[in-house]
Amino acid sequence: MSEQLRERLFQQIEAKPGSSIMALLDLNHPVAESDELHLQWLSKREAKPELAVVRRHDYAHDHTICPRLMLLRSPRDRGYVDEALLDITWNGAQRRRASINGAYVCGWLVTQASLKETAAQLRANTLMHDPLRRKQKVLPLFEPHRMALAIHLAPSQWLSRWMGGISSWLFVDACGQLREVTPTPVEATAASVELTHEFWAAQGRLRRAREVLMALVKAEHMIPVDCEIKIDQALSLAYSQGLIETEDVIFFALNQLTLSKRWYLHPSVSDCLARARAGDQALAEGVEALSDEVLDELVEGGDSIATRNSSKEAREWPVKIR
Repeated sequence: MSEQLRERLFQQIEAKPGSSIMALLDLNHPVAESDELHLQWLSKREAKPELAVVRRHDYAHDHTICPRLMLLRSPRDRGYVDEALLDITWNGAQRRRASINGAYVCGWLVTQASLKETAAQLRANTLMHDPLRRKQKVLPLFEPHRMALAIHLAPSQWLSRWMGGISSWLFVDACGQLREVTPTPVEATAASVELTHEFWAAQGRLRRAREVLMALVKAEHMIPVDCEIKIDQALSLAYSQGLIETEDVIFFALNQLTLSKRWYLHPSVSDCLARARAGDQALAEGVEALSDEVLDELVEGGDSIATRNSSKEAREWPVKIR
């Protein structure tokens, strides 16, 4: 897939001569000091890359944790000044794609704007009006998990306006796949499109979604395609069941991703949910105490993503969140 990235970037600059290729690094989710992408090592490379700070409104007090745009190829370059650096960013994106701390390499941008102009555009575009909180807030939509949600939930016209002069935005999703966002033509006279409450609710569930993702990884389950959307839908359903405690919510979401989609409608599980809502018993404790017969019924659903071979395995699922 790293070759896929190179090929797609090449196609973009061929289609739009005069474009630059940039990588976006999020210092709010830092790498270790020994990592090749740490700023101290980037500054010591033979071909020192040009960097620009994306000054986030909420980090005005400390620019050292603001994102950095890194120039990989400019219009005046015939190739990459530092060939290895592109591969290093790719490897970095893959390493952190399922991290609970978020990604350090947020993606690769193709644009005809300069490094500083693009940094200024990203800064302006992270400040949005949140109708749920009725105030302006910073939304770092450049984070891969957030971008994956936005592709699904934001109107294409809105997303195109948000991208501005960026002709292609590529990133690695939590499943390890290369994703690309390209703007659609937007009429200058077209009415402004608002983001839905569903969009904002999903963005608000991101922290819990990362915990579910990490639990999937720890339990050695396959991460499903479009997992960002599937995890959010599972979380939304968990909250709709009246669950509040973090462990209950995560346990419910994990089972929704790995068992029959209607597992929670089983009468025995309904009783467990009622006790969890009342605060009498953790949902995991209630479900794990069910009989083998009931557990078999829960894991044998035909529409499950991952199947279990025995009730013993069902009892071992999931990894508890403490």
